[in-house]
Amino acid sequence: MTRVAFALTLVAAIAAIAVDVSAQSKTATLYARGIEADGRVITDLRPSELQLTVDGKPGKITLVTYLGGPRRVMLLVSNNDATQINPLREGLADFVALIPPDDEIGLGTTSGQYHPRVELSTDRTRLLQFIHTLPVEDGSNVNMDALVEVNKRFFEKEAREPIVVIVTTEGSESSSVRDEVFNKFVQDYAARGGIVHVVLISAAAGGAPNRPTLGGNRRVDGAILSVDTDAESIVTMNATKNTGGRFELTNSITAIPDKLKTIAQEIAADEKTTTGWYKVVFAAAKPPTSVRLSIDRPTTKVQLSQGRPKAQ
Repeated sequence: MTRVAFALTLVAAIAAIAVDVSAQSKTATLYARGIEADGRVITDLRPSELQLTVDGKPGKITLVTYLGGPRRVMLLVSNNDATQINPLREGLADFVALIPPDDEIGLGTTSGQYHPRVELSTDRTRLLQFIHTLPVEDGSNVNMDALVEVNKRFFEKEAREPIVVIVTTEGSESSSVRDEVFNKFVQDYAARGGIVHVVLISAAAGGAPNRPTLGGNRRVDGAILSVDTDAESIVTMNATKNTGGRFELTNSITAIPDKLKTIAQEIAADEKTTTGWYKVVFAAAKPPTSVRLSIDRPTTKVQLSQGRPKAQ
């Protein structure tokens, strides 16, 4: 995805703005919100109310996503290390407490195979009951399988931007999904605005993380996995790098609660920051030079962001 700057015309004002232009999908992305005369932001905008002109011609809007409002958050947890189970339980409970009450949260475990444990819901009772009794299970991590399955089951047809939070250990990745399928999933998930945050407990966290070496026999996101490479680092860095998520690396199990608190606070702050903001994707076979965007409401002004609005 290449970032291209162009002049964006809004009703009577002209603003320079950078938007994401995807050569693969031939689309461009901008972020906008409508503000009423009394200062209220619009949270019930219908795509039919948006009028778009690209380089002087009617533009084709392909997707309008409201960024504000309640989130859907899926926790994927590696539970194959008995030494970290208590800090993990504590951290997950703290995470749940910091997520806004209107958000849905679900949980699955990823040791040995993906197990859906608690369905997405705003009711935290069953979720907390499971967290407090989270079992220890044998098996290598299957985060690739889990991400693909969670997306298919909960997020694929979801209009809201999906969020997945992975807590995992370093080591092998024994997923059955093929690398090319996983890479395609990451690209599609990111294009829809999906985010993956990761807490990776790794013995290598005290120094430089393991990097791919030549002679490997497996590729994820163009990186070669070899016998000297920690597969879970590659998989989780791939997911966070491509979705703009947070990658928290630690070699201390006691740091798990603080890492999860940081991610929960970021999710809550993002929900507040994006109130009223919409992601607008439109057809763009080539980088446009001018775009006119308006909202079909008499007293509404349009505000733009150069990228996805972020909490300060």
